[in-house]
Amino acid sequence: MTLQYKKRKDKAHKNGKAENYYSYANSIVKNMAFIPFTEVFYNMEKPEKFKSFIFSQKNGSVQFNYKVFPKNELAKNLNNVFIEHECEVSIFYDKNISFGEYIQDKIFFSEFS
Repeated sequence: MTLQYKKRKDKAHKNGKAENYYSYANSIVKNMAFIPFTEVFYNMEKPEKFKSFIFSQKNGSVQFNYKVFPKNELAKNLNNVFIEHECEVSIFYDKNISFGEYIQDKIFFSEFS
């Protein structure tokens, strides 16, 4: 949140085409990889009632609209909800996860977008 605030506030060096990325070591292909976060907006608020959300918990499970299950079952549960129509889903993260866990979750959730 702090990095994004500084980037968005700094008007003097603003480049409309510049992107912000997290970098991480991709151990599978053994190189550096990047995840864009320019269009990601972080906040510390609780989800609004009646909005679809995913809460990624530190223990490796996820909560989807108040139902908790293992993360590997997320696709099945999302498909059951979105068969009839698409809707916006907000993703929330446990405040106690590490940066590495956050990056792993970002990669995991990017498969659904």
